[in-house]
Amino acid sequence: VATKTRYEVNSTSDDHGHDVTLKCVFDMYFDPGEVIWIQPDKEMTTRNATRSKHNDRHVESTYDINKVAYKDNGIHQCIAFDTATSKNVTGEINLVVYTDPSVKHLEVIGISRTQLYVNWTIDPGNSKIVRYYLAYSKLNENGFQFTGDQIETNSTSYVINKLNASTTYQVKLEVKTIHGRTQAPITNGTTLEKDPVFVPNISIKGFSATSVTIGWDPPREIE
Repeated sequence: VATKTRYEVNSTSDDHGHDVTLKCVFDMYFDPGEVIWIQPDKEMTTRNATRSKHNDRHVESTYDINKVAYKDNGIHQCIAFDTATSKNVTGEINLVVYTDPSVKHLEVIGISRTQLYVNWTIDPGNSKIVRYYLAYSKLNENGFQFTGDQIETNSTSYVINKLNASTTYQVKLEVKTIHGRTQAPITNGTTLEKDPVFVPNISIKGFSATSVTIGWDPPREIE
């Protein structure tokens, strides 16, 4: 029976999905009857598939996926019951589905009079991230300005500098992978009216021969 086979397929907006047929061939002395296909890391839903007997010892089972989607990504198992050993025989196929990236989370927070902190979470769709494009503009103004620095592809945050105080900006993030690109919904953030000032009230909580424990009060809310 085939085990740990890897199969790759595209399901991007340009490809619009492909039909995929997964196949296992069992070497058994007795006909196992039904062969079940499951995705163990998903909903554990069992699925019947077509099967045919090649000869006295080989039984082939195929499972057809029409218009494969990203939800089909992952391990697929074919399971047959071997009556000779009274055990299940399992084959495993790793279906790798490439799709367009998606932005799962984008947040823009003012951290000073002139700075916005941007952080994001990306699902790259099994692809390598090639580049981020981060741009901003004042609210209700036309035209976006791209950040001057090229953002590292392993980054999940960025600080936009040299902004105006107490001003709302709209920020857009686009991510490009080797299989596609996508843009997150435009998200707004407002710079602070005053820069935060935090002077901690430090106290010694304890000490030993080799260490000192220091504590401090948390900063107050910005007024």
